Amino acid sequence: MGSYGTFLGFSAAFPLLARAMFPQVDASPYLFVGPMVCALSRPLGGWMGDRVGGGVATVASNLLMALGTVGVYLSLPSAVSGGSFWLFLAMFQLIFFAAGVGNGSSYQLAPKVFLIQAGRDAQRHGESLQQAYARGGRRGASAMNVSSVMAAFGGFVIPKAFGSSLSWFGSFLPAFGMFFLFYLLCCAVAWWQYSRPGRRCVAEPRRQALVAGFVAVRRHPFVGAGRLAGAGRPRHGATR
Repeated sequence: MGSYGTFLGFSAAFPLLARAMFPQVDASPYLFVGPMVCALSRPLGGWMGDRVGGGVATVASNLLMALGTVGVYLSLPSAVSGGSFWLFLAMFQLIFFAAGVGNGSSYQLAPKVFLIQAGRDAQRHGESLQQAYARGGRRGASAMNVSSVMAAFGGFVIPKAFGSSLSWFGSFLPAFGMFFLFYLLCCAVAWWQYSRPGRRCVAEPRRQALVAGFVAVRRHPFVGAGRLAGAGRPRHGATR
């Protein structure tokens, strides 16, 4: 919800807000910019997750989205100001940039959390690392699937929140306030669970991470065409 949901929701909300608050400006030439910025910044989130930790990168991205939300609200016309479309556009791009970074870092973080926990459980209970990493890989893949489904709600909740805020209160302030508090909550959860001292999710050694990823892919039920292509071949020593 915090990253991919933001991308979906604000992609839908940008033209609506631009048309409502800056009717004198044609915002249609800029509709593609935000999704493009988000797509280009996503690999940066994964890179930052590898360098400083997925938890730290996720906290930073949610903080940027919170600041961008404040910036968008301050750019809108008010009783004392005519507003600034260019500040409005720039703050939206900051939100899209941070959403891409957060999406990349969270997708880097989610499977690693389960793999690291699986390795710790294996050492604690004397379990085979191969079996533990296979189970951790399946759980990580399932968690990413669930998070993707939850993120889809952002495409509905964010535009709906803006519309309800305007119809109920005559202002977008309640919606922006809700989003600001939500991003701060995401910051707090990511910091408490994955970034604070003693809980930081550090990267595994390179060899161990490669083994973990290989095992997880080989054991995952939806491994893909490579495995399916060889399904019909008889194994060595097997009969048809």
